[in-house]
Amino acid sequence: MKIMLTAACAAVLASSAGATLITRTYEIEAGSTGSGPLGEMGPPVVSASVAFTVTFDTEVAVANRTAGAVIRSASFSLQGPAAFDYMPGNDTLTAGMGFSGSLMSGTDDFIVTIFNASKPSADARFMVYTQSIAPGLFFAPTILKFSAKDDSAPLSAAPEPSSWAMMLLGFGGLGYALRRRSLRYSVECV
Repeated sequence: MKIMLTAACAAVLASSAGATLITRTYEIEAGSTGSGPLGEMGPPVVSASVAFTVTFDTEVAVANRTAGAVIRSASFSLQGPAAFDYMPGNDTLTAGMGFSGSLMSGTDDFIVTIFNASKPSADARFMVYTQSIAPGLFFAPTILKFSAKDDSAPLSAAPEPSSWAMMLLGFGGLGYALRRRSLRYSVECV
C-alpha cells in the first residue's frame, strides 16, 4: 500500500501540463491597390492567394521548420517545401517556401508574417512574393482577406495525472481489501 501511494504521488508530481500543440489553416488573399514591386511604385501587381496549414507548439520557438507545414492551395506556382518560424514570446509565425528567411528573385516563393498566430484574433499584415515569370521583382500586395481556422484535433482520451493517481489509489485499495479477505478465509479454514 505504501509503495502504491508513493508511486501515485510521484506520478502526480512528475507529470507536466504537456505541450500545447495546435494546427491552424491560414488563408490569405492579397491584391494590388496601386502598389507595385517592393520599394517602388508601379503598375498594379497580380493578386495572389495562398492557403497553408501549420502545426506548432505554442510554447516552443522554432526556426526554418518544414515538419508540420503544408501548402493547401496557391494562385501561383510554388517551388520547394513549405517551412515556418514561430516565436512564442510575441506569438508571431512567419511562413514561406524553401524558407531561409529571405526571398530569392526569379523563383516562385512567398513569405507571410502572422501576428497572434495561436489566437482566434490572428492577423496577417505582411506578405511578399516573387514569381519566376517576373525575375528581379518582389511584390508586396495589400492583404485583402485573411482567415485562420483551428484544425487542432480534439483532446486525447488520456486521463489527467490526478485521474491516474485516483485510479491507482482505487486499485491499491481493492487489492488491499481482497488480500485482507483472502487472509481472513485462510485463517478460518485452518
